[in-house]
Amino acid sequence: MYEIRSESLKTFISSTDIKLPRFQRKQTWKYKENFELIISVLKEYPIGVSILSKSIDVRGQRIRLLLDGRQRRNALTQ
Repeated sequence: MYEIRSESLKTFISSTDIKLPRFQRKQTWKYKENFELIISVLKEYPIGVSILSKSIDVRGQRIRLLLDGRQRRNALTQ
């Protein structure tokens, strides 16, 4: 079962409960792609969907695993 939920960009980039799973690919976007995403945000274009999976870590704390959207999240934080 899944849930579609909107979240502000500020919350998405500042949330500390979002973790990267081990199988997530490495960062591949360069400066140009990062810059182009920021331009899209400023023009209020849709920037796509990120997929998060709710989980519990080894300490029993609630976390969200970022399954899709690493490149965009990284571009926004930089």
